[in-house]
Amino acid sequence: MNRYTFGSLLRKARQEKGMTVRSFADAIGYSAPYVSDVENGNRLPFVDAILPKIAELLELNLEMLQTTASASRQGGFLLPIASERHNEAAALLSKHWLKLKPAQLNSILRLLKTA
Repeated sequence: MNRYTFGSLLRKARQEKGMTVRSFADAIGYSAPYVSDVENGNRLPFVDAILPKIAELLELNLEMLQTTASASRQGGFLLPIASERHNEAAALLSKHWLKLKPAQLNSILRLLKTA
């Protein structure tokens, strides 16, 4: 199982806000070691109930955060954390991946092959 994606997203967003592990942990009601374990992929992402608070605190898109957490719980591809926009696109693609119609998938493939 690959939990690194959610953890690296969390760490990057926390650091961009200038928060320490301890200050972030205190703000969400978890221990610093627990947060550190999540960031390092040694624990599953936080439960969905706390994600709205994390999204607000770190000014992240909630749907992207939820989708990234879900994908990290289930394993999957590891994409580098590049920007909020990249993460949003990856999260939405992951969420809808199995629902894509052949024409939609072909459009995505054509777009990516020209990138």
